[in-house]
Amino acid sequence: HIRPVFQKIDFKLKAVPADKFPEIKEIPDETYFEFPQKDFLDMVSKTLFAVSSDETRYFMNGVYFEKAESQLIMVATDGRRLSYVAKNVELPFGDFKGVIIPPKILNLVRKLAPGEGNLSIAIGDNNLFLRFNQHRISSNLIDAQFPNYQRVIPQSQERRLVVSRDSLQAALRRVSLLVEEKSRRIQLTVQPDSLLISSSEGEIGSAKEEISCEYDGPELTIAANYMYLLEPLRESSDEKVRIEFPEPDKAITLRPEPEQDYFHVVMPMQIA
Repeated sequence: HIRPVFQKIDFKLKAVPADKFPEIKEIPDETYFEFPQKDFLDMVSKTLFAVSSDETRYFMNGVYFEKAESQLIMVATDGRRLSYVAKNVELPFGDFKGVIIPPKILNLVRKLAPGEGNLSIAIGDNNLFLRFNQHRISSNLIDAQFPNYQRVIPQSQERRLVVSRDSLQAALRRVSLLVEEKSRRIQLTVQPDSLLISSSEGEIGSAKEEISCEYDGPELTIAANYMYLLEPLRESSDEKVRIEFPEPDKAITLRPEPEQDYFHVVMPMQIA
């Protein structure tokens, strides 16, 4: 019971015996390995937005996390786009099978971790364990088989353009004001030294904006969901981005320019 001394108020709170509290799972200390918080948070921010929200495809409802030689890799996809980031690990660490981490735990780490110092990570049979600062976090993993994302990554894209990230991001925001709400389709028309971004909302009007770019190939028009381009640009701090593509109906790849440890693949839409 909780009763204020000078008022006639009575609260009754039900409690659970301490021995009924769920058992806190533990894993041996030697299982943990160290990884910079800054790098981990950067990997999360560059993949989390691409996680699928379709609960019927629960195997894509998290971020895939795996080790490849001396790198840690995070991948997220919703079937229409894919984000990939890899970071080198300086300290030795043991092998573990690829796992799918629920977004909730990654959002919690983003909220609590200051981004300084190291993060201690351990992978159990179906659990993820994290330690940083004064926090100890454990989470169940998504028990499913993640798609073979390597098959989605384009192996050769002979055409490419380089454009200012800030210019492209600002143009997409402005042109998207007159995009069809359901499809979110914008069109990118590339021609030598020029990128024309356009949209149309039948009942309201249309918008076009032309920005300069580095491109010397034939004129082509590509259609895509503007959010699939805008979201990875928001998480980038690079001055320039490179857009690679083979044909208008093939996958588009966004990369930092010069190339780094991150890229984003987008499936195109039909041209309106």
